Parts: sequence; structure tokens; C-alpha cells
Amino acid sequence: MPIFYAADGNLVVLSSSFGEFEDFLLLRVCSLDQQALGNRLAHIPSSNCIANLHPGNVLKSNNILTIHHMYYLSVYLHILSAVFWIGGMLFTIAVLVPASRDRLLVEKRGAFFKLIGEKFSRISWILFLVLIITGITNLTSRGIPVNSLLDSAFWQGPFGSRLFIKLHLFAAVLVLSGIHDFYAGPKAARLMDKDESASKTHLFRKITSWIGRINFVLGLVILYYAIRLTRG
Repeated sequence: MPIFYAADGNLVVLSSSFGEFEDFLLLRVCSLDQQALGNRLAHIPSSNCIANLHPGNVLKSNNILTIHHMYYLSVYLHILSAVFWIGGMLFTIAVLVPASRDRLLVEKRGAFFKLIGEKFSRISWILFLVLIITGITNLTSRGIPVNSLLDSAFWQGPFGSRLFIKLHLFAAVLVLSGIHDFYAGPKAARLMDKDESASKTHLFRKITSWIGRINFVLGLVILYYAIRLTRG
């Protein structure tokens, strides 16, 4: 359901169905209650009708400005968290893993990965929480009520189908991260300190390495669908 408000004689519609939230569109609307809007809107011919508006959809301009600012803050935190998380994984793959093969870290490779893994794991789960909270805030600020997520028709539309894929990919990331951070990663680090050449050590190193790579790829795909949500 789009969010409507009237100000300065114009009707502003904020809705994910029209693209970016910040792209305010001045639309001609039919079936308006002129008294409810304070007679701010001129008569609109039915041929120019785009949507029906009811008084319950009209918000005060100061309220919509508050929602607008909250939306920008939420999107900023959402993007910042995603950048930090994906950037951290990219740094690990491109810098830390190659650096760990240096002879200076041969005897302490397990301890090195354990230290790095624990610190990044704590940060990652905080980022996941921020992404969930800001993701919900972004949806509601764009005029999509939470209860619409229970409507099967919502998931069949272009926006809903892309959101469906994005959420399921994110759920997969959470599951894989849990396995990596709380089981496979710590196990691999302990085995590397005991006997780096053992077959079991090699197995768990492979498992943690592939989980990290898969999570990185999933993060990039999630980023793609995040762009599709806002840009179509």
C-alpha cells in the first residue's frame, strides 16, 4: 500500500512500486476526498486517475519528513553494514589467507586464524542483526506493512519475488556462518595448532575455506538483488 500525504497543493506518493523512496513523484489521483485534504488538490479528471486515496492514507507533512529521515538513516546503516561484511570477507580471501602462508606464521597459523576468526565473527553477527533491523525498517518506510509479508500475492509480484530470493539467500548465509563460526572454524584452528599435516586438519581447513567462499559469493548475489529491489 503506497503512503500518501498532501503538502503545498501537491500529492506526494512514496511507494516501492514507483522505484526509489527518495524519488518523490507528483501524481494525479482520482476519487479524492477534497475536504479531508483541506481542498488543497484541484479536481482531477477520471481519465488521469492513477490511484484511489482515502483519508486514512493521508499523513501530516512533519510525520512524513520524520519517516523520510529515518528511512535515509536506515538505508545508510544497511549499506554500511553490508559493505563492512562483504569487504571483510574480501579482505580475508585476498589478503589474510595469502599472508598466513608466510614463513613468519608457519608455527602460529592456527592461533592467527583463531584470533582473526573470533574477532570478525563477533563483528559479523552484530552486522547481521543491524541488517535485519534496518531491512525491516526500510520495507515499512517504503510503505510496505509487515503483515503484507504474510500475503502470498505480495511474493508473486516483481518486488516480492526479488525480496523472496534475497531473504532466502541471507538465511543461507546465516546458517553457513553459524556452522563456520561456531563449529568448523574453531575446530580447524585447534587442529592446525596440533598437527597441521594431519588429514583431519586438511579436511576441516577445506570445509572452512569453502564455507567462506560460498558466503562471499552469496553476499555478492544478495547485493545484486538488493540493487534489483530498488532499481527494478
